[in-house]
Amino acid sequence: MVDQSERHLSIILPGMLGPVEPTSLPLSTVHLKPLSLLLARSQAQALEHNTVDSLLFALFNYPPVEELPVAAVTMQALSAEERGAWYICADPVLLVPGQSHLMCMGAGEELQLSKAESQALIESLNEHFADRELEFRAINPHRWLIRSPKHYLLTTTSMAQVYGEAVERRLPTGKDSIFWHSIIAEAQMLLHGHEINQQRMNTNKPAINGIWLSGSGTVAELAAHNWSSVSGNMLLLQGMLAGSTITLSAVPDNMADWLKALPAGEHLIAVEHQIAAQNWTKVMASLASQWWAPMFDALKNGQLESVTLYPLNGTRYKITSSMSRRWWKSAKQIHHYLDSIDYEKAY
Repeated sequence: MVDQSERHLSIILPGMLGPVEPTSLPLSTVHLKPLSLLLARSQAQALEHNTVDSLLFALFNYPPVEELPVAAVTMQALSAEERGAWYICADPVLLVPGQSHLMCMGAGEELQLSKAESQALIESLNEHFADRELEFRAINPHRWLIRSPKHYLLTTTSMAQVYGEAVERRLPTGKDSIFWHSIIAEAQMLLHGHEINQQRMNTNKPAINGIWLSGSGTVAELAAHNWSSVSGNMLLLQGMLAGSTITLSAVPDNMADWLKALPAGEHLIAVEHQIAAQNWTKVMASLASQWWAPMFDALKNGQLESVTLYPLNGTRYKITSSMSRRWWKSAKQIHHYLDSIDYEKAY
């Protein structure tokens, strides 16, 4: 039972502990002692959740299921009337031919897809698939959903797990998978020849030549949660908070200022995107003074009772106020915790 007078903080930060490109080292130029102390004095526990989506569903008390209804919960951020409808994420991607497979090599904001381009592609997809009663919707230029009056049984793979991988190995499985394989193939052909892509190639922008399906299902009602505040920039988080008294806040830039106004309770900060391996040193150098040092000080002086870190590397790290004062546990070199890219194995 959590003491309601205490402040507990959980942070989801994909890539916090790598992978790190060798070119971003040496780490000796980066002051990371506060983070090293947090890790050295924490209790490390194995964690089965390896994506932001799956971890959020667990932290928001959704019952464990094989297929997480990411699309349906996301829609709750826009309309509670959609509760019970069947949705699936159908995000635009860049597919690149490999030696023997198509590889997913672009997604999200890196595609530089404008609202007008997204809408034009959505309109073409809706016209093409109207006879299948599939309605494409653009939540934003980089997040597309499909709504269907029919409920399909599928098991899919999240974008985070397929990025940089051969897509053939990660296609949907399940009772209705063959139908959706044909939808993927038809969408690829339509998008490949679309005039929007011709225009994009003329301006050296990545092609939008495929969709990636994930997170299918329905949601009858949203799960009850225990958070006193939630900070992040994800529509999925907004959907999870729909109907509650909690409003999604921005991720704080300065932890010291943010902590001064923090009320008692359980608080969550969730960052959606993985820290790019080539930018790791730069990002972590900034967070060292803005996040880790104030956070460690807040633990030592009792302003925070606990901090739980989720770097999505298969481990979670929890440190309490009393654990932060274990002076005999000194900081280790940060590379002790990091996952570095081995290019020979990767390529």
